[in-house]
Amino acid sequence: PQKVTNAHYVAVAPETTRCARTRAVSAAFCRELGLRAHPDELCVNGSDEAQAFAKLFSGNALLPGLDAPWASVYGCHVHGAWCGQLGDGRAVSLGDVSTVDGRRLEVQLKGAGRTPFSRGFDGKAVVRSCVREFLASEAMAALGVRTTRALSVVETCETAKRAWYGESRQETRPGALRKYRPDTVVEEKCAVMCRAAPCFVRFAQLELFALREARGVEGARQSTAELRELAEFARAREFGDDVKPGDWAALARAIAARQAELIVGWLRVGYVQGNMNSDNALVGGHTLDYGPFAFMEAYDPEFQPFTSDPEGKFCYALQPQAGMVNVATLARALGVLAAEDAGEGGEGGQAAEALALAAREAYAAEFEARWREARRTKLGLSAGHLRVDELHGRLTLLMERSGADYTLCFRLLAAAADGFSDVDAAAGMRVLAPAFGRGEPEGELGEAWREWMADYQQSVAADAHPSREAEMARANPKFILRNWMAMEAYERADKGDWSRVEELSLLLERPYDEQDAEQTERYFRATPEWARDKGGVAFLS
Repeated sequence: PQKVTNAHYVAVAPETTRCARTRAVSAAFCRELGLRAHPDELCVNGSDEAQAFAKLFSGNALLPGLDAPWASVYGCHVHGAWCGQLGDGRAVSLGDVSTVDGRRLEVQLKGAGRTPFSRGFDGKAVVRSCVREFLASEAMAALGVRTTRALSVVETCETAKRAWYGESRQETRPGALRKYRPDTVVEEKCAVMCRAAPCFVRFAQLELFALREARGVEGARQSTAELRELAEFARAREFGDDVKPGDWAALARAIAARQAELIVGWLRVGYVQGNMNSDNALVGGHTLDYGPFAFMEAYDPEFQPFTSDPEGKFCYALQPQAGMVNVATLARALGVLAAEDAGEGGEGGQAAEALALAAREAYAAEFEARWREARRTKLGLSAGHLRVDELHGRLTLLMERSGADYTLCFRLLAAAADGFSDVDAAAGMRVLAPAFGRGEPEGELGEAWREWMADYQQSVAADAHPSREAEMARANPKFILRNWMAMEAYERADKGDWSRVEELSLLLERPYDEQDAEQTERYFRATPEWARDKGGVAFLS
Protein backbone atom coordinates (compact mmCIF):
# COMPACT_ATOMS: atom_id res chain seq x y z
CA PRO A 1 0.00 0.00 0.00
CA GLN A 2 0.98 3.62 -0.44
CA LYS A 3 2.92 4.91 2.54
CA VAL A 4 1.01 7.75 4.20
CA THR A 5 2.51 9.91 6.94
CA ASN A 6 1.29 13.00 8.78
CA ALA A 7 -2.35 12.13 8.00
CA HIS A 8 -5.10 9.89 9.35
CA TYR A 9 -6.69 9.38 5.95
CA VAL A 10 -6.52 10.24 2.27
CA ALA A 11 -9.28 11.74 0.15
CA VAL A 12 -10.50 9.23 -2.42
CA ALA A 13 -13.69 9.02 -4.44
CA PRO A 14 -15.62 5.78 -5.00
CA GLU A 15 -15.20 4.34 -8.47
CA THR A 16 -18.34 4.72 -10.55
CA THR A 17 -20.03 1.74 -12.17
CA ARG A 18 -21.94 1.37 -15.43
CA CYS A 19 -25.14 0.44 -13.62
CA ALA A 20 -26.40 -0.14 -10.11
CA ARG A 21 -29.42 -1.97 -8.73
CA THR A 22 -30.34 -2.20 -5.06
CA ARG A 23 -30.82 -5.87 -4.19
CA ALA A 24 -31.11 -5.97 -0.40
CA VAL A 25 -32.01 -3.39 2.25
CA SER A 26 -32.21 -3.89 6.02
CA ALA A 27 -35.73 -3.02 7.15
CA ALA A 28 -34.60 -2.80 10.79
CA PHE A 29 -31.76 -0.38 10.04
CA CYS A 30 -33.99 1.68 7.75
CA ARG A 31 -36.35 2.21 10.67
CA GLU A 32 -33.48 3.32 12.91
CA LEU A 33 -32.32 5.81 10.28
CA GLY A 34 -35.86 7.10 9.72
CA LEU A 35 -35.89 6.28 6.01
CA ARG A 36 -39.43 6.69 4.73
CA ALA A 37 -39.23 4.30 1.81
CA HIS A 38 -39.99 0.61 2.38
CA PRO A 39 -37.06 -1.68 1.53
CA ASP A 40 -39.12 -3.41 -1.16
CA GLU A 41 -39.65 -0.06 -2.90
CA LEU A 42 -35.91 0.63 -2.90
CA CYS A 43 -35.23 -2.68 -4.64
CA VAL A 44 -37.43 -1.74 -7.61
CA ASN A 45 -35.51 0.50 -10.00
CA GLY A 46 -38.53 2.29 -11.44
CA SER A 47 -39.00 5.10 -8.91
CA ASP A 48 -36.85 8.20 -8.66
CA GLU A 49 -36.22 7.45 -4.98
CA ALA A 50 -35.02 3.92 -5.75
CA GLN A 51 -32.67 5.14 -8.47
CA ALA A 52 -31.25 7.85 -6.21
CA PHE A 53 -30.71 5.31 -3.43
CA ALA A 54 -28.87 2.92 -5.78
CA LYS A 55 -26.66 5.72 -7.12
CA LEU A 56 -25.70 6.94 -3.65
CA PHE A 57 -24.99 3.56 -2.10
CA SER A 58 -23.09 2.22 -5.10
CA GLY A 59 -20.80 5.27 -5.07
CA ASN A 60 -22.14 6.59 -8.38
CA ALA A 61 -23.36 9.84 -6.79
CA LEU A 62 -22.46 11.93 -3.75
CA LEU A 63 -24.94 13.99 -1.74
CA PRO A 64 -24.30 17.14 0.30
CA GLY A 65 -22.91 16.07 3.66
CA LEU A 66 -21.73 12.80 2.17
CA ASP A 67 -19.53 14.34 -0.49
CA ALA A 68 -16.01 14.30 1.00
CA PRO A 69 -15.12 10.58 0.90
CA TRP A 70 -11.94 9.19 2.38
CA ALA A 71 -10.00 6.01 3.10
CA SER A 72 -8.21 5.58 6.43
CA VAL A 73 -4.64 4.49 7.05
CA TYR A 74 -3.92 1.93 9.77
CA GLY A 75 -1.53 -0.87 10.59
CA CYS A 76 -1.86 -4.44 11.83
CA HIS A 77 -0.74 -6.52 14.78
CA VAL A 78 -1.13 -10.28 14.36
CA HIS A 79 -1.39 -11.74 17.84
CA GLY A 80 0.90 -8.98 19.10
CA ALA A 81 3.41 -9.02 16.21
CA TRP A 82 3.57 -5.87 14.06
CA CYS A 83 2.97 -6.28 10.32
CA GLY A 84 3.34 -2.71 9.10
CA GLN A 85 1.07 -0.10 7.54
CA LEU A 86 -2.11 -1.10 5.76
CA GLY A 87 -5.29 0.89 5.14
CA ASP A 88 -8.81 0.74 3.71
CA GLY A 89 -8.17 -1.19 0.52
CA ARG A 90 -11.77 -1.42 -0.65
CA ALA A 91 -13.75 0.68 1.82
CA VAL A 92 -14.55 4.36 1.38
CA SER A 93 -16.21 6.45 4.10
CA LEU A 94 -18.76 9.00 2.89
CA GLY A 95 -19.57 10.98 6.05
CA ASP A 96 -21.99 10.97 8.96
CA VAL A 97 -25.72 10.39 9.33
CA SER A 98 -27.97 10.51 12.39
CA THR A 99 -30.45 7.93 13.63
CA VAL A 100 -33.95 8.84 14.80
CA ASP A 101 -32.76 8.65 18.41
CA GLY A 102 -29.87 11.03 17.79
CA ARG A 103 -26.92 8.65 17.44
CA ARG A 104 -24.25 9.73 14.98
CA LEU A 105 -22.95 7.08 12.57
CA GLU A 106 -20.20 7.03 9.99
CA VAL A 107 -21.35 5.60 6.66
CA GLN A 108 -18.95 3.51 4.60
CA LEU A 109 -19.13 1.78 1.23
CA LYS A 110 -17.37 -1.58 1.00
CA GLY A 111 -16.35 -2.68 -2.48
CA ALA A 112 -16.35 0.86 -3.89
CA GLY A 113 -13.11 0.44 -5.82
CA ARG A 114 -9.41 1.08 -5.51
CA THR A 115 -7.80 3.27 -2.89
CA PRO A 116 -4.13 4.06 -2.25
CA PHE A 117 -4.16 1.07 0.12
CA SER A 118 -5.50 -1.57 -2.30
CA ARG A 119 -2.09 -3.26 -2.62
CA GLY A 120 -2.61 -4.11 -6.29
CA PHE A 121 -6.09 -5.55 -5.81
CA ASP A 122 -9.19 -4.30 -7.61
CA GLY A 123 -10.96 -2.83 -4.56
CA LYS A 124 -14.17 -4.62 -5.47
CA ALA A 125 -16.48 -6.79 -3.40
CA VAL A 126 -18.49 -9.66 -4.83
CA VAL A 127 -22.09 -10.65 -4.21
CA ARG A 128 -20.99 -13.60 -2.06
CA SER A 129 -19.02 -11.54 0.45
CA CYS A 130 -21.59 -8.72 0.51
CA VAL A 131 -24.47 -11.09 1.22
CA ARG A 132 -22.53 -12.77 4.01
CA GLU A 133 -21.65 -9.49 5.72
CA PHE A 134 -25.10 -7.97 5.16
CA LEU A 135 -26.89 -10.93 6.75
CA ALA A 136 -24.33 -11.42 9.52
CA SER A 137 -24.24 -7.76 10.57
CA GLU A 138 -27.99 -7.47 10.93
CA ALA A 139 -28.26 -10.91 12.54
CA MET A 140 -25.72 -9.92 15.18
CA ALA A 141 -27.55 -6.66 15.87
CA ALA A 142 -30.76 -8.60 16.45
CA LEU A 143 -28.89 -11.04 18.71
CA GLY A 144 -27.84 -8.11 20.88
CA VAL A 145 -24.13 -8.37 20.06
CA ARG A 146 -22.24 -5.16 19.23
CA THR A 147 -21.66 -4.91 15.50
CA THR A 148 -21.28 -2.60 12.55
CA ARG A 149 -24.62 -2.27 10.80
CA ALA A 150 -25.46 -3.07 7.18
CA LEU A 151 -27.91 -0.90 5.27
CA SER A 152 -27.85 -2.25 1.73
CA VAL A 153 -26.32 -4.34 -1.01
CA VAL A 154 -26.25 -2.75 -4.45
CA GLU A 155 -25.35 -5.01 -7.36
CA THR A 156 -23.32 -3.57 -10.22
CA CYS A 157 -22.81 -4.69 -13.81
CA GLU A 158 -19.24 -5.72 -13.15
CA THR A 159 -17.60 -9.04 -12.38
CA ALA A 160 -14.37 -9.97 -10.62
CA LYS A 161 -12.25 -13.10 -10.46
CA ARG A 162 -11.86 -14.62 -7.01
CA ALA A 163 -10.25 -17.73 -5.59
CA TRP A 164 -12.90 -20.08 -4.24
CA TYR A 165 -13.70 -23.74 -3.72
CA GLY A 166 -14.16 -26.02 -6.72
CA GLU A 167 -16.90 -28.63 -6.77
CA SER A 168 -14.49 -31.53 -7.24
CA ARG A 169 -13.19 -31.39 -3.66
CA GLN A 170 -16.44 -30.62 -1.88
CA GLU A 171 -17.61 -34.19 -1.47
CA THR A 172 -18.24 -35.53 2.02
CA ARG A 173 -15.12 -37.11 3.44
CA PRO A 174 -15.14 -39.67 6.22
CA GLY A 175 -13.08 -39.02 9.33
CA ALA A 176 -11.54 -35.80 10.57
CA LEU A 177 -12.17 -32.52 8.80
CA ARG A 178 -9.36 -31.58 6.43
CA LYS A 179 -9.25 -27.86 5.72
CA TYR A 180 -7.79 -26.51 2.52
CA ARG A 181 -7.55 -23.16 0.82
CA PRO A 182 -9.60 -22.23 -2.28
CA ASP A 183 -8.44 -24.35 -5.18
CA THR A 184 -9.97 -22.68 -8.23
CA VAL A 185 -10.66 -19.24 -9.71
CA VAL A 186 -14.25 -18.22 -10.40
CA GLU A 187 -15.79 -15.12 -11.94
CA GLU A 188 -18.36 -13.55 -9.64
CA LYS A 189 -20.79 -10.65 -9.82
CA CYS A 190 -19.72 -7.49 -8.00
CA ALA A 191 -21.69 -5.49 -5.46
CA VAL A 192 -21.23 -2.62 -3.02
CA MET A 193 -22.35 -2.93 0.59
CA CYS A 194 -23.16 0.06 2.78
CA ARG A 195 -22.25 -0.32 6.45
CA ALA A 196 -22.20 2.04 9.41
CA ALA A 197 -20.72 2.43 12.90
CA PRO A 198 -20.23 5.28 15.39
CA CYS A 199 -16.72 5.40 13.98
CA PHE A 200 -14.38 3.03 12.18
CA VAL A 201 -11.25 3.75 14.23
CA ARG A 202 -9.45 0.44 14.59
CA PHE A 203 -7.00 -0.62 17.27
CA ALA A 204 -4.35 -0.78 14.57
CA GLN A 205 -4.94 2.82 13.55
CA LEU A 206 -3.93 4.09 16.97
CA GLU A 207 -1.09 1.56 17.09
CA LEU A 208 0.32 2.81 13.79
CA PHE A 209 0.92 6.35 15.06
CA ALA A 210 2.27 5.15 18.41
CA LEU A 211 4.80 2.86 16.74
CA ARG A 212 5.89 5.55 14.30
CA GLU A 213 6.67 7.78 17.26
CA ALA A 214 8.52 5.02 19.11
CA ARG A 215 10.57 4.02 16.06
CA GLY A 216 11.20 7.52 14.69
CA VAL A 217 9.79 6.71 11.26
CA GLU A 218 11.17 9.03 8.60
CA GLY A 219 8.61 11.61 7.51
CA ALA A 220 6.34 11.01 10.49
CA ARG A 221 7.10 14.30 12.23
CA GLN A 222 3.94 14.64 14.29
CA SER A 223 3.03 11.06 15.18
CA THR A 224 2.27 11.69 18.87
CA ALA A 225 0.13 14.72 18.04
CA GLU A 226 -1.71 12.66 15.43
CA LEU A 227 -2.15 9.80 17.90
CA ARG A 228 -3.57 12.23 20.46
CA GLU A 229 -5.97 13.75 17.94
CA LEU A 230 -7.21 10.34 16.78
CA ALA A 231 -7.61 8.98 20.30
CA GLU A 232 -9.60 12.04 21.35
CA PHE A 233 -11.84 11.68 18.28
CA ALA A 234 -12.48 8.01 19.10
CA ARG A 235 -13.19 8.87 22.75
CA ALA A 236 -15.75 11.51 21.84
CA ARG A 237 -17.50 9.35 19.24
CA GLU A 238 -17.65 6.13 21.20
CA PHE A 239 -17.72 7.10 24.88
CA GLY A 240 -18.68 10.77 25.04
CA ASP A 241 -18.98 12.16 28.55
CA ASP A 242 -18.39 8.74 30.12
CA VAL A 243 -14.65 9.29 29.62
CA LYS A 244 -13.10 12.69 30.25
CA PRO A 245 -10.84 14.20 27.56
CA GLY A 246 -7.20 13.42 28.19
CA ASP A 247 -7.87 10.62 30.68
CA TRP A 248 -6.04 7.96 28.72
CA ALA A 249 -6.20 5.35 31.48
CA ALA A 250 -9.98 5.73 31.65
CA LEU A 251 -10.17 5.45 27.87
CA ALA A 252 -8.06 2.28 27.94
CA ARG A 253 -10.33 0.77 30.60
CA ALA A 254 -13.46 1.68 28.63
CA ILE A 255 -12.12 0.16 25.41
CA ALA A 256 -11.02 -2.98 27.28
CA ALA A 257 -14.46 -3.37 28.87
CA ARG A 258 -16.16 -3.02 25.48
CA GLN A 259 -13.91 -5.71 24.01
CA ALA A 260 -14.72 -8.05 26.87
CA GLU A 261 -18.44 -7.39 26.42
CA LEU A 262 -18.12 -8.08 22.70
CA ILE A 263 -16.28 -11.37 23.06
CA VAL A 264 -18.71 -12.63 25.71
CA GLY A 265 -21.46 -11.85 23.20
CA TRP A 266 -19.64 -13.94 20.61
CA LEU A 267 -19.24 -16.87 22.98
CA ARG A 268 -22.86 -16.73 24.09
CA VAL A 269 -24.22 -17.15 20.55
CA GLY A 270 -21.42 -19.45 19.32
CA TYR A 271 -19.82 -16.94 16.96
CA VAL A 272 -16.20 -17.24 15.79
CA GLN A 273 -14.68 -14.14 14.16
CA GLY A 274 -11.95 -16.13 12.42
CA ASN A 275 -9.48 -13.28 12.05
CA MET A 276 -8.78 -11.31 15.24
CA ASN A 277 -5.82 -9.25 14.04
CA SER A 278 -5.80 -5.75 15.52
CA ASP A 279 -6.96 -4.18 12.24
CA ASN A 280 -10.21 -6.15 12.74
CA ALA A 281 -10.88 -4.62 16.17
CA LEU A 282 -12.79 -1.35 16.55
CA VAL A 283 -12.21 0.83 19.60
CA GLY A 284 -15.96 0.93 20.18
CA GLY A 285 -16.18 -2.84 20.53
CA HIS A 286 -18.26 -3.55 17.42
CA THR A 287 -17.85 -6.72 15.35
CA LEU A 288 -16.11 -5.70 12.12
CA ASP A 289 -15.21 -7.17 8.73
CA TYR A 290 -17.20 -10.37 8.46
CA GLY A 291 -14.62 -12.37 6.53
CA PRO A 292 -13.77 -15.96 7.54
CA PHE A 293 -16.40 -16.01 10.31
CA ALA A 294 -18.83 -18.73 11.24
CA PHE A 295 -21.44 -19.52 13.83
CA MET A 296 -20.33 -22.75 15.45
CA GLU A 297 -22.74 -25.62 14.85
CA ALA A 298 -21.45 -28.84 16.41
CA TYR A 299 -19.85 -27.73 19.68
CA ASP A 300 -16.06 -27.75 19.49
CA PRO A 301 -13.98 -25.38 21.64
CA GLU A 302 -11.23 -25.56 19.00
CA PHE A 303 -13.57 -24.63 16.15
CA GLN A 304 -11.88 -22.18 13.78
CA PRO A 305 -13.20 -21.78 10.22
CA PHE A 306 -10.26 -19.63 9.04
CA THR A 307 -7.78 -21.70 7.04
CA SER A 308 -4.98 -19.15 7.61
CA ASP A 309 -4.96 -19.89 11.35
CA PRO A 310 -3.80 -23.52 11.43
CA GLU A 311 -2.62 -23.17 15.05
CA GLY A 312 -6.12 -22.17 16.09
CA LYS A 313 -5.00 -19.12 18.09
CA PHE A 314 -8.32 -17.43 17.22
CA CYS A 315 -10.53 -20.51 17.72
CA TYR A 316 -13.81 -20.31 19.65
CA ALA A 317 -12.39 -21.01 23.10
CA LEU A 318 -9.27 -18.85 22.64
CA GLN A 319 -11.09 -15.71 21.52
CA PRO A 320 -10.96 -14.28 25.07
CA GLN A 321 -7.17 -14.69 25.18
CA ALA A 322 -6.82 -13.15 21.71
CA GLY A 323 -8.92 -10.23 22.89
CA MET A 324 -6.60 -9.75 25.85
CA VAL A 325 -3.58 -9.68 23.52
CA ASN A 326 -5.26 -6.99 21.42
CA VAL A 327 -6.16 -4.94 24.50
CA ALA A 328 -2.61 -5.18 25.88
CA THR A 329 -1.17 -4.13 22.51
CA LEU A 330 -3.51 -1.16 22.24
CA ALA A 331 -2.69 -0.16 25.82
CA ARG A 332 0.94 0.27 24.80
CA ALA A 333 -0.20 2.78 22.16
CA LEU A 334 -2.30 4.79 24.61
CA GLY A 335 0.56 4.54 27.09
CA VAL A 336 2.57 6.81 24.78
CA LEU A 337 0.08 9.59 25.53
CA ALA A 338 -0.02 8.86 29.25
CA ALA A 339 3.77 8.95 29.39
CA GLU A 340 4.00 12.23 27.53
CA ASP A 341 1.41 13.85 29.79
CA ALA A 342 3.21 12.63 32.90
CA GLY A 343 6.42 14.34 31.83
CA GLU A 344 9.98 13.20 31.36
CA GLY A 345 11.75 10.80 33.68
CA GLY A 346 10.40 7.87 35.59
CA GLU A 347 6.91 9.32 35.94
CA GLY A 348 6.20 8.83 32.25
CA GLY A 349 7.16 5.18 32.27
CA GLN A 350 5.17 4.56 35.42
CA ALA A 351 2.10 6.20 33.91
CA ALA A 352 2.33 4.00 30.82
CA GLU A 353 2.76 0.86 32.92
CA ALA A 354 -0.16 1.81 35.16
CA LEU A 355 -2.37 2.36 32.11
CA ALA A 356 -1.43 -1.03 30.64
CA LEU A 357 -2.18 -2.78 33.92
CA ALA A 358 -5.50 -0.95 34.29
CA ALA A 359 -6.55 -2.02 30.78
CA ARG A 360 -5.70 -5.68 31.38
CA GLU A 361 -7.45 -5.71 34.74
CA ALA A 362 -10.54 -4.01 33.32
CA TYR A 363 -10.72 -6.54 30.50
CA ALA A 364 -10.30 -9.53 32.81
CA ALA A 365 -12.85 -8.31 35.36
CA GLU A 366 -15.46 -7.36 32.75
CA PHE A 367 -15.01 -10.62 30.88
CA GLU A 368 -15.30 -12.80 33.97
CA ALA A 369 -18.42 -11.04 35.24
CA ARG A 370 -20.18 -11.04 31.89
CA TRP A 371 -19.22 -14.60 30.95
CA ARG A 372 -20.46 -15.96 34.26
CA GLU A 373 -23.72 -14.09 33.76
CA ALA A 374 -24.02 -15.43 30.21
CA ARG A 375 -23.50 -19.01 31.35
CA ARG A 376 -26.02 -18.54 34.15
CA THR A 377 -28.74 -17.23 31.86
CA LYS A 378 -28.05 -19.89 29.24
CA LEU A 379 -28.70 -22.51 31.93
CA GLY A 380 -31.63 -20.60 33.42
CA LEU A 381 -30.33 -20.57 36.98
CA SER A 382 -30.80 -17.77 39.48
CA ALA A 383 -28.17 -15.15 40.25
CA GLY A 384 -25.49 -16.44 42.60
CA HIS A 385 -26.28 -20.12 41.95
CA LEU A 386 -23.28 -22.12 43.13
CA ARG A 387 -23.35 -24.79 40.42
CA VAL A 388 -23.26 -22.63 37.29
CA ASP A 389 -19.59 -23.29 36.49
CA GLU A 390 -19.82 -27.01 37.20
CA LEU A 391 -23.03 -27.65 35.25
CA HIS A 392 -21.93 -25.55 32.29
CA GLY A 393 -18.49 -27.17 32.21
CA ARG A 394 -19.86 -30.71 32.31
CA LEU A 395 -22.48 -29.89 29.70
CA THR A 396 -20.06 -28.42 27.17
CA LEU A 397 -17.69 -31.35 27.63
CA LEU A 398 -20.55 -33.74 26.84
CA MET A 399 -21.56 -31.61 23.87
CA GLU A 400 -18.02 -31.77 22.54
CA ARG A 401 -17.80 -35.54 22.94
CA SER A 402 -21.12 -36.12 21.19
CA GLY A 403 -20.97 -33.39 18.52
CA ALA A 404 -24.16 -31.76 19.83
CA ASP A 405 -25.32 -28.64 18.05
CA TYR A 406 -24.51 -25.65 20.28
CA THR A 407 -27.54 -23.53 19.37
CA LEU A 408 -30.08 -26.35 19.32
CA CYS A 409 -28.89 -27.87 22.58
CA PHE A 410 -29.12 -24.69 24.62
CA ARG A 411 -32.40 -23.61 23.03
CA LEU A 412 -34.02 -26.99 23.75
CA LEU A 413 -32.63 -27.12 27.26
CA ALA A 414 -35.37 -24.84 28.59
CA ALA A 415 -37.94 -27.56 27.93
CA ALA A 416 -35.75 -30.41 29.15
CA ALA A 417 -36.47 -29.64 32.80
CA ASP A 418 -40.12 -28.64 32.42
CA GLY A 419 -43.29 -30.66 32.60
CA PHE A 420 -41.98 -33.50 34.76
CA SER A 421 -43.29 -33.98 38.29
CA ASP A 422 -40.09 -35.85 39.18
CA VAL A 423 -36.62 -36.04 37.73
CA ASP A 424 -36.86 -37.80 34.37
CA ALA A 425 -33.49 -37.75 32.65
CA ALA A 426 -34.62 -39.98 29.80
CA ALA A 427 -37.49 -37.64 28.98
CA GLY A 428 -35.14 -34.67 29.15
CA MET A 429 -32.78 -36.35 26.72
CA ARG A 430 -35.64 -36.96 24.30
CA VAL A 431 -36.26 -33.21 24.31
CA LEU A 432 -32.62 -32.64 23.33
CA ALA A 433 -32.66 -35.31 20.60
CA PRO A 434 -32.74 -32.86 17.64
CA ALA A 435 -29.39 -31.42 18.80
CA PHE A 436 -27.67 -34.72 18.01
CA GLY A 437 -27.43 -34.79 14.24
CA ARG A 438 -26.28 -38.40 14.15
CA GLY A 439 -28.45 -39.85 16.87
CA GLU A 440 -28.80 -39.61 20.63
CA PRO A 441 -25.64 -40.68 22.52
CA GLU A 442 -25.53 -44.31 23.62
CA GLY A 443 -23.45 -46.47 25.93
CA GLU A 444 -21.14 -44.80 28.44
CA LEU A 445 -21.59 -41.40 26.80
CA GLY A 446 -25.35 -41.73 26.91
CA GLU A 447 -25.20 -42.62 30.60
CA ALA A 448 -23.03 -39.58 31.31
CA TRP A 449 -25.60 -37.40 29.54
CA ARG A 450 -28.44 -38.86 31.62
CA GLU A 451 -26.49 -38.27 34.83
CA TRP A 452 -25.94 -34.67 33.85
CA MET A 453 -29.59 -34.22 32.89
CA ALA A 454 -30.75 -35.59 36.25
CA ASP A 455 -28.41 -33.18 38.06
CA TYR A 456 -29.64 -30.29 35.95
CA GLN A 457 -33.31 -31.11 36.48
CA GLN A 458 -32.76 -31.37 40.23
CA SER A 459 -30.90 -28.03 40.27
CA VAL A 460 -33.68 -26.32 38.34
CA ALA A 461 -36.37 -27.76 40.62
CA ALA A 462 -34.52 -26.72 43.76
CA ASP A 463 -33.68 -23.29 42.38
CA ALA A 464 -37.28 -22.40 41.46
CA HIS A 465 -36.05 -19.38 39.48
CA PRO A 466 -39.26 -17.49 38.48
CA SER A 467 -37.78 -15.91 35.32
CA ARG A 468 -36.02 -19.05 34.13
CA GLU A 469 -37.83 -19.64 30.84
CA ALA A 470 -37.84 -15.96 29.85
CA GLU A 471 -34.13 -15.56 30.61
CA MET A 472 -33.23 -18.68 28.69
CA ALA A 473 -35.30 -17.55 25.70
CA ARG A 474 -33.40 -14.23 25.66
CA ALA A 475 -29.98 -15.85 26.10
CA ASN A 476 -30.33 -18.75 23.67
CA PRO A 477 -31.30 -17.86 20.08
CA LYS A 478 -33.41 -20.22 18.05
CA PHE A 479 -32.08 -19.04 14.69
CA ILE A 480 -28.52 -18.11 13.73
CA LEU A 481 -26.87 -17.48 10.37
CA ARG A 482 -25.34 -20.87 9.67
CA ASN A 483 -22.81 -20.87 6.85
CA TRP A 484 -24.81 -23.35 4.80
CA MET A 485 -27.80 -20.99 5.01
CA ALA A 486 -25.64 -18.10 3.83
CA MET A 487 -24.24 -20.20 0.98
CA GLU A 488 -27.71 -21.09 -0.28
CA ALA A 489 -28.62 -17.40 -0.20
CA TYR A 490 -25.57 -16.00 -2.00
CA GLU A 491 -25.47 -18.76 -4.61
CA ARG A 492 -29.08 -17.97 -5.53
CA ALA A 493 -28.36 -14.24 -5.47
CA ASP A 494 -25.42 -14.67 -7.83
CA LYS A 495 -27.93 -16.22 -10.28
CA GLY A 496 -30.34 -13.32 -9.85
CA ASP A 497 -32.66 -14.75 -7.21
CA TRP A 498 -32.50 -12.60 -4.06
CA SER A 499 -35.59 -14.10 -2.42
CA ARG A 500 -33.57 -16.27 -0.03
CA VAL A 501 -31.56 -13.24 1.12
CA GLU A 502 -34.83 -11.45 1.90
CA GLU A 503 -36.23 -14.52 3.65
CA LEU A 504 -33.17 -14.89 5.89
CA SER A 505 -33.05 -11.17 6.58
CA LEU A 506 -36.60 -11.27 7.95
CA LEU A 507 -36.01 -14.53 9.83
CA LEU A 508 -32.87 -13.25 11.55
CA GLU A 509 -34.54 -9.99 12.62
CA ARG A 510 -36.24 -12.09 15.32
CA PRO A 511 -33.67 -14.75 16.27
CA TYR A 512 -35.14 -15.44 19.73
CA ASP A 513 -38.76 -15.78 18.60
CA GLU A 514 -40.72 -18.85 17.63
CA GLN A 515 -41.51 -18.59 13.91
CA ASP A 516 -43.64 -20.53 11.45
CA ALA A 517 -43.41 -24.30 11.14
CA GLU A 518 -41.89 -24.27 7.64
CA GLN A 519 -39.01 -22.00 8.62
CA THR A 520 -38.46 -23.91 11.86
CA GLU A 521 -38.17 -27.18 9.97
CA ARG A 522 -35.81 -25.64 7.43
CA TYR A 523 -33.51 -23.67 9.72
CA PHE A 524 -33.81 -24.99 13.28
CA ARG A 525 -31.82 -28.11 12.58
CA ALA A 526 -28.41 -29.67 12.85
CA THR A 527 -25.92 -29.22 10.02
CA PRO A 528 -27.01 -31.02 6.83
CA GLU A 529 -24.74 -33.88 5.87
CA TRP A 530 -23.65 -32.15 2.64
CA ALA A 531 -22.35 -29.14 4.59
CA ARG A 532 -20.36 -30.89 7.32
CA ASP A 533 -16.98 -30.64 5.59
CA LYS A 534 -17.71 -28.49 2.55
CA GLY A 535 -15.21 -25.79 1.64
CA GLY A 536 -16.77 -22.36 2.01
CA VAL A 537 -19.11 -23.68 4.71
CA ALA A 538 -17.16 -25.72 7.26
CA PHE A 539 -14.06 -23.61 6.64
CA LEU A 540 -13.11 -20.51 4.66
CA SER A 541 -10.12 -18.52 3.51
